Amino acid sequence: MKKQIKFSNRVKILPYVGEKYFEISPKVLILGESAFGDHEGDRKLLQNVINAIKNGIDNKYTEHAKTKSFYTKVMNLISDISDDNKLSFWNNVCFYDFIQVLLDGPSVIPPKEYFTNAEEPFFEIMEKLEPDLIIVLGQRLYKKLPYKEGGEECKPFSENGIIMPIYKYKINKKSVYCCGINHPTGSHGFKKDIWKILIKKFRKIYE
Repeated sequence: MKKQIKFSNRVKILPYVGEKYFEISPKVLILGESAFGDHEGDRKLLQNVINAIKNGIDNKYTEHAKTKSFYTKVMNLISDISDDNKLSFWNNVCFYDFIQVLLDGPSVIPPKEYFTNAEEPFFEIMEKLEPDLIIVLGQRLYKKLPYKEGGEECKPFSENGIIMPIYKYKINKKSVYCCGINHPTGSHGFKKDIWKILIKKFRKIYE
């Protein structure tokens, strides 16, 4: 049975939590920077988007071409699962957007206060979902994540000159490892094969 978790009103865009997320080890939280569109006030936006994508449903949540492309790239980057088995991938992970305000478009840079206002909701997400690993989509977001007492920078992983920074949070007296990767939709020559290797190294922290 899927675990039911209640979030405070600080969390304005609820996380998507896969049906088997709490049964999997390590528990993986994928952290995006923000969402966009005209769904203001739809607290279940992220859940509705991913549920539509994993079930192959075309509706108002998936009508923007970049929406499907983004989530497909994320899945292919983090796992070796084919598109035919995307249900299995999404059932095992959690996804949350750090910025809790919808932006006007996919290329809009959030103002500084949006990141600041997102810090407390992010800590609540970590405390209640208790991930073991967090994969942060985008170095800009990784660099803007809040530090927390008891946390520390860890030795980064590297592959062919590409560096994966790692930070360890201490949440509920347990270690939560967080890595930063280049954004999979970036326009500066995203090296998918190398990042896949680095993500596999990162996941082995909990093996």
